[in-house]
Amino acid sequence: MEDDMEDDVSRQDAMRAHDRTYRVSEALREATIKGGEVDIKTLMLVNGGAAVLCSRSLAASLAKAA
Repeated sequence: MEDDMEDDVSRQDAMRAHDRTYRVSEALREATIKGGEVDIKTLMLVNGGAAVLCSRSLAASLAKAA
């Protein structure tokens, strides 16, 4: 009887530990995805800015040549 109670307590402890681990891994996964989204948006912004600067520079060069 006492062994059964100890097994139940151990099983409950293991289930709680598993649930905590699962919640932490879900939070890490979500944070990773959000961080990746920010990185992609930043790259798009930088790339877009470079394209604008390049086209302005090209337009200025063409205007000088004409």
